[in-house]
Amino acid sequence: MLSIVYVSILFFLVISLLYTYKTKIFINPLLLFYLPFTVEMGIYLLLYYDDYQISNITISVITFGMIGFFIGILLAKPIYYDTSTITYCNKRETLVAYQGTLHFLEVIAIVGYCIAIIEFIRDGLSGVFANNFLRNVRYSANYGNDDVFTFTQYFVLLFYVLSLILMYVDYNTIGKLSPKTKFYILLAMVSTMFTMARTIFISYALSYFCIYDCLKKNNISFKKIVKYVIICIVFIIISTQIAIVLSKQGSTSINSEDFWLYKYFGWNIIVFDQYFSPYPSVGHGIYSFGIFSRIFEFLPIYSTKVINSLPEIVGFNTYTYLGSPYRDFGIVGTFLFSVFVGYVSMISFKKALLNGGYYLIFYSVFCFACFTAFYANIFFQSYFLYVIIIILILKVIKIR
Repeated sequence: MLSIVYVSILFFLVISLLYTYKTKIFINPLLLFYLPFTVEMGIYLLLYYDDYQISNITISVITFGMIGFFIGILLAKPIYYDTSTITYCNKRETLVAYQGTLHFLEVIAIVGYCIAIIEFIRDGLSGVFANNFLRNVRYSANYGNDDVFTFTQYFVLLFYVLSLILMYVDYNTIGKLSPKTKFYILLAMVSTMFTMARTIFISYALSYFCIYDCLKKNNISFKKIVKYVIICIVFIIISTQIAIVLSKQGSTSINSEDFWLYKYFGWNIIVFDQYFSPYPSVGHGIYSFGIFSRIFEFLPIYSTKVINSLPEIVGFNTYTYLGSPYRDFGIVGTFLFSVFVGYVSMISFKKALLNGGYYLIFYSVFCFACFTAFYANIFFQSYFLYVIIIILILKVIKIR
């Protein structure tokens, strides 16, 4: 029965590659969703299948999830033509109607960034892991003062969104990045060190690449593909060195099945099978919708006793995007959830391509949810809501 998963994923991957070739855009929801899932199932088969065979329930959930997402894509009526012919008329005046508002937010972001640097140094010198500065930072981000950390992250997020806006304006007006925008992008990428979280680093890099990919509109070629492969290899090398610093000596060898990159891609479905497949439809909405799930927590539609009796996840604690809707609504609910997020993803992508402007800014951030679906469910992350709030502030508040 496992072969059904591989046949379906490979089928959708081929469709994704053909769609990418047709539209000339790499950062489309089809490729971002199905390519990582293909890699995940490949790593599982090569490294972990002999030791752990996933159940038929898990196989069914994965298959229905893949099909549901594709149906959602089709319902959104995707663009099928070469997007290199699309041009945007958004100039600086229309994208940021009120320059005073932009400058005001820049001041807030810069002040907040400076505070974040101070906290970064403080956390690194905390001494939890003696003189291991980066491990100390990582520990503080995960187990430190949540209120202070969250407060600081709002400023860093604001700085990152402003850098995306400046990048869009530069490419759309002068055709290249200004020194100021390059500096902002550099600072935003450096800020990922404040939490030592690889996922944040990837999300920022993906956003910048998305805007570049949509605005520069270079034709897909062998040279372009090689360049992107090299960039990915460099990222893996850098991330590996960070992982070695953060973990015990020798535990992250690339020859080991426990190497972090293999675990990130190949272990999530095993966690789902162990901790989620036996417990469908127990949450009734409290797991799937991020901050909106709190609404369901106040409704008497789930059993607190059942929720509290669920086994605690030991070790690796990510379980693909399928875990949340399955625990809330079972297989049928997971299928419908997949249809919905597929539909929303393609609608966002279409708006970004056809309208540009803030639609593209939002999609450049939201597309990370498609990319990490193999890893976790972040489609309803509050992070996206904050980006929308920042965009609304820039559009509504009138400071000239």
